[in-house]
Formats: sequence, structure tokens, C-alpha cells
Amino acid sequence: ANGAEHFLAVRFINNQWQYANNDVWVDFTPTTGDRLIAAINFDSSQVQMLQGNSGSVNGINQGYVEGDLTITPNQWRDRPNAGEFGITGTYFTMELTTVRINIAPSSLGYGIPSQDNATGNGFILYSQQSVQQRFAGAVVANGAEHFVVVRYLSNQWQYAHNDIWVDFTPTTGDRLIAAIDFDSSQVQMLQGSSGSVNGIAQGYVESDLTITPNQWRDRPNAGEFGITGTYFTVLETPPQTTRVDITPSSLGYGIPGQDNAIGAGFILYSQQSVQQRFAGAVVANGAEHFVVVRYLSNQWQYANNDIWVDFTPTTGDRLIAAIDFGSSQVEMLQGSSGSVNGINQGYLESDLTITANQWRDVFNQGEFGIAGTYFTFE
Repeated sequence: ANGAEHFLAVRFINNQWQYANNDVWVDFTPTTGDRLIAAINFDSSQVQMLQGNSGSVNGINQGYVEGDLTITPNQWRDRPNAGEFGITGTYFTMELTTVRINIAPSSLGYGIPSQDNATGNGFILYSQQSVQQRFAGAVVANGAEHFVVVRYLSNQWQYAHNDIWVDFTPTTGDRLIAAIDFDSSQVQMLQGSSGSVNGIAQGYVESDLTITPNQWRDRPNAGEFGITGTYFTVLETPPQTTRVDITPSSLGYGIPGQDNAIGAGFILYSQQSVQQRFAGAVVANGAEHFVVVRYLSNQWQYANNDIWVDFTPTTGDRLIAAIDFGSSQVEMLQGSSGSVNGINQGYLESDLTITANQWRDVFNQGEFGIAGTYFTFE
């Protein structure tokens, strides 16, 4: 119980993986996410870290790109102890892949509009979504479609709208590609930088982008930024599969719906118990982590039997099935990805089944029976 939570000693013998349980070896089956990070010679008490290794060993992935982990043989609680292993460190990274972001020259417009009297520091932000759509009516129409000047002030991100700064919330796909010193009109491209700045990813691997301060439409213009180029590349980690286990007893009598519902909706998985999250507003003996939802008039709502109640999506929410209320059809979202109005959708594999018009294993108009034990997603 007091050993490392995510590391253990293993061996492969007689076509079987086994883990060490002090005095005995116990058979086990590898699973998604397992990774060999060091090789051991038990006879000589030698440990070889597998940094730089790749591929797999009898079905388990091995190696990592970089890390600060150290493993010391014959150590326990920082003291000598034959047969145990001390471990320190905070991280390791696995194989990285490069993704290329192509920029259509025509999308660069006249340049990147800024704030003429700006002071201090800021950034050039790449937005996956067109900034003219994202910040409709608040960004110069003939400016670059995917780049905007931003700053972080008083715990808030803001984008430049010529004469004013406007608050905004970072979103998926945002990336800081250059740092700005407004006072000196200096631009520092963030090639080679990594990590994030106050919740926004920064940096890139390579690019032909150039950003010129005090330029607009290829002519001098104080406070604006000219931009040319066609691409930049970023490092991304390969997708990791997450398994969500469902306790059968948590499924209750089923998922309560809305008896006279029409149109389209979804089955939502909530990481938090729906009885706690929507206290007093969800049937107590229903499924603990599933609820019927719909999106109407720019608002998510969950079903509370006779009424629909507004709610705000949160981390861990996932749409796992689509519903046609009119025909009582349920379409499981296996293989779907992306998001629907701010909520992630889809999963890779699962044994979940959802049955329309069922409650407590008998027919019941408008409710949904559910069975199963898990689903996985990237």
C-alpha cells in the first residue's frame, strides 16, 4: 500500500507477464497505457533507463523521449534494502509527433491589427477558428484571419481591437507564436518554446512566418504588425486512451428522460454524480453518471422528467449517444469525435447499451435503460 502508485517491477517468463509481489510473482495481462521505462538485471542489481527506446516488448510499449526519473536498486524509503527500488522524479514524455499548420497567404490580409498606444508585453496568438468569426464585429475585417494581438492583464486574456482591449477566453487550438514588447516595438518569434502561458500553449518547431512591427498593407503603420509565411509546425503527443469504468450498481433503474420530448438530444456522461451536480433535480434512483440532455436556443438543458433545466457544461462531460425523441431512436456515438456546442462527443470502444422507453428493465415511455461496465476515449 505504501509503494509507488504507478510503477512496479515486472518480468516476462514462459510467455506470461508477471509482476513482483514481494515473495511471489503474479501473472497479469498488459493493458492500455502500460509502458516499460527501465530494464533490470536482477543478478547484478543493474537498472538501465529506457530513454530513447521505442517499440514494444511482448505487447507492452517501451521507452520514453525525456524525463527526470531516477531509479535506484536495493533501496526503500531512501535506505538500503535488497530487492527493492527507490524512485524519484516528476515526469517523463513519450514519443512526439509533428503537426503542420498550413496558412493560406490570402488569409493574412493586410496584417495583424493591434492597439496603437499599447504598452508592456503581449503576444501574437494563432487562433484555429477565424478571428473574424470568433470575435464577430470586434476585429478588423481585412486583417489576418487566424492571428490576433493579445495580452494577459489582471488574470485575464484580452485581444486588441484597435483602440481598446477586449476580454476573451482561450480555447482549443490557440497558440502563442510570438512575444511582443510594445514599448520597443520588438517581436520575438517563439520557435523552440514549449509549455503554456496562463493556459495557452506556446511555441512551434519550425516555420517560415515572419512578423514585422509597425506595418500594415506592406507600409509603415505604427502599432500594427505585418505577417508573411505559409506554415508552422508544432509537437503533439500521440493520443492517449482513457478508460472510464462504470460500476453496474451506479446505473440504477435507468436514465430518466422527458416523457413528451421532441426533436433531438443526447445521453451525457457526467464525471460528477448527476444527483450531486443537479441536487434535488434528478431522479434519485436513476443512473449516477448519465443524464438526458438537449441543446436549444444556444443553451444546454438536462431532462428532469417533466421539465428541461438549463446547465453549464463542465470538465469531464461527454456525449455518448444521440437521441431522436420523435422516433425513440438511440445512436451510440462510438467512433465520433470533436465536440458539440462545447461538449466532447464520442468514444473508442465500450460495452454500454442504451434502450429507449425502458425503466427498471420494463417498458416505460420516455426513459432509457442502460447496461454496461466501461467506455474508452482519446
